[in-house]
Amino acid sequence: MFARAAARSLRPVATPLQATSKRFASGAPASGKERRYLRDMPVDVYPLAFLVTVVCSGSIYMCAHHLITDKSLRLLPDSARAEAKKH
Repeated sequence: MFARAAARSLRPVATPLQATSKRFASGAPASGKERRYLRDMPVDVYPLAFLVTVVCSGSIYMCAHHLITDKSLRLLPDSARAEAKKH
């Protein structure tokens, strides 16, 4: 009984991440499993994925907006700024 449990604990067990990376790293043609990868997500993950997408998109927009509209932000050295004003 104990020998069987000890032998079972010595066997390598593939984690889900290893199984996924092995499946996508193989040179085999894509089967239905890869196409259904997103559909196999649990329903509870959809709101979380939506919120993460919205937050990341909003942060990218706000950073770009700040860089474009902020007049007091120094993006160029003084010499390059003076040269740009001459032209």
